[in-house]
Amino acid sequence: DVHAANGQVCVDCHEVKNHRFPTGKDPNNWANDGVYLTCAGCHTEQPHQDADYNRHTAYIACQTCHIPKTGGAFAKDFTKWEKLANGFYEPSTLKKEVNETAPVYAWYNLTVSNTPHYIGPKGSKGDGKSKIYPFKIFQGKAYFNKVDGQLLSMDFAPPMATGDTLAGVASAAKTLGIKNYEPVAGWQTTYFGSNHQVAPKDKALTCANCHAINGMLNFRELGYGEKEIEKLVSPAMYFEKLLKIQQENE
Repeated sequence: DVHAANGQVCVDCHEVKNHRFPTGKDPNNWANDGVYLTCAGCHTEQPHQDADYNRHTAYIACQTCHIPKTGGAFAKDFTKWEKLANGFYEPSTLKKEVNETAPVYAWYNLTVSNTPHYIGPKGSKGDGKSKIYPFKIFQGKAYFNKVDGQLLSMDFAPPMATGDTLAGVASAAKTLGIKNYEPVAGWQTTYFGSNHQVAPKDKALTCANCHAINGMLNFRELGYGEKEIEKLVSPAMYFEKLLKIQQENE
């Protein structure tokens, strides 16, 4: 991350005031103090010297171009915990290396769809509020209540000590006063916002990364029509511009 490479630490961006911790608006950011920060808070809404890039900021989130890859856990089984060398247990987890995971792109108006089996961004091309953001899809296996379909909470203390996940569900149900439940395993899909691992300037996405037939953005899935797509994936949009940059760098 370029911020870490510059010697910045977490609290340089997440500056705490009056015991309130500012965060981004990740769809999975259910624990927050109601104080938010954005890239534009430091870099402004028009951060580029290039006017073509600045025109994109009305529709494209900064992270979309400047965080082209992520990594880390992408699937976790909270119903099956593995014993570690230190004697404790943790959920079975599938991971990828840093910068190994390509994002999924979606319109996001900073409101969230939150259901038992899905947590993700709301938004659309035509709502006048959304921008295209990058996300990492995370899938977690957990226990749902067969009685009402809701996701069951889990007290992590029992499975962490013994690996008994159902004991964790029972403990949480007791605390929450839930008596009528029948645990069944199932999967939940969560869209994690890509907000860290900001790439160096020369690794950010440029015109040809997105405006291509096989580019990073699937314009059809993002709601563009066929005539719009034909224009958006044509090199005519940027050919002379990139050719000039290429010649200057030769």
